[in-house]
Amino acid sequence: MNFQLTSDQQILVDSIRRYCVDNFPLGGNRQAAQSEPRLRDQWSSFARLGATGVTFGNDVGGSAQSLVELVLIMQELGRRLVRLPFITCVVLAGQILDYAADPQRRLELLSPMIAGESLLAAAYEEENCDNGTMNTQASPTPRGYRISGCKWLPCGHLEADMFIVSAYCGLNSHSALFAVPRSTEGMTIKQFATLDDDVALELHFDDAEIPASSMIADGNRASAAMSHAHRHGIVALCAEAMGAMESVVTATAEHLKSRVAYGVPLSSLQVLQHKLADMVAERELSRSVMYRAINALVNHDEPTMESAVATAKAYMGDSARSIAATALQLHGAAGFARDNVISSYFKKLNAFGLRLGTTDHHVKQLAGHWDTRVRQSTLSDQIPNQAPSGART
Repeated sequence: MNFQLTSDQQILVDSIRRYCVDNFPLGGNRQAAQSEPRLRDQWSSFARLGATGVTFGNDVGGSAQSLVELVLIMQELGRRLVRLPFITCVVLAGQILDYAADPQRRLELLSPMIAGESLLAAAYEEENCDNGTMNTQASPTPRGYRISGCKWLPCGHLEADMFIVSAYCGLNSHSALFAVPRSTEGMTIKQFATLDDDVALELHFDDAEIPASSMIADGNRASAAMSHAHRHGIVALCAEAMGAMESVVTATAEHLKSRVAYGVPLSSLQVLQHKLADMVAERELSRSVMYRAINALVNHDEPTMESAVATAKAYMGDSARSIAATALQLHGAAGFARDNVISSYFKKLNAFGLRLGTTDHHVKQLAGHWDTRVRQSTLSDQIPNQAPSGART
């Protein structure tokens, strides 16, 4: 991979960074600046930067760029702890529609979102999603489908106009994806505060009736779309965490330089220098596993795609928690104050390990992957080489 940013990528990073600094303050004013009533205005202004359409084609109003540009945007959002619904709207819901929807539905749903006129949300996870189960059912009716079940949105937001919902459908219980409007009767929304002062949603479907035209895709195409979006969502989360890690390391270094104890700056104490060096090392190792996952997705490297993404999420989950804890320790009692930005970064980096699959889930996924690889390798070693037909032995 070429790690040097192009001129266009640098312009994108600079514009997103300026926007975040101007519109999303850190510290005591963060909650007021990022409240739900302001979300629509913030989303519209963010869309005018072109950030919402970086990975989508020109036919729906996007700029047809790559995952790399999306990662650069997420890193800047993570630096300032920005609470825009970028992951659930652009990455998860957007990638599902871009992958699975027909051209007309892509245009109808993606174009307003890219223009900042509507908000989407992906609802394909459930309470026991780590176990790979899905209990939501979509039963065919003469006029369409009747949905029953519960979906969990760990990256949710109350302002969504449309939910992309997954469910088992039909007698064969194959996966299907539906576009469900917010106003659908029989669907209720519950809101929960999360560890990092964000919002999670729970959608309850009590025989919610939707028309047949609501179906986006079913069968293997629906399953592949969810896997595709989930991988991109994990990489986007990793990029957000990387931006937060960079800010934490920088803030901690500045604190050690400015804080004086017993007549000397804390940065002169070797034990604290070693602590900071460990934080930098963990951050750079996290950057490496994230780059490997990005490379696998950009190059469509099917054999290593799943393991690379799982490795990034699992490793960065532990690193994020370690960096946040060390930063809090080095800041001392002041780091625990609510108006100290380090406490907000601490909550964000700890919540990172719980979203889109816990660290333990991804470790188990990796273990299963390598167990399969070892079994296949052992089996191939046990099969004797067959002599060509007609050859003398």
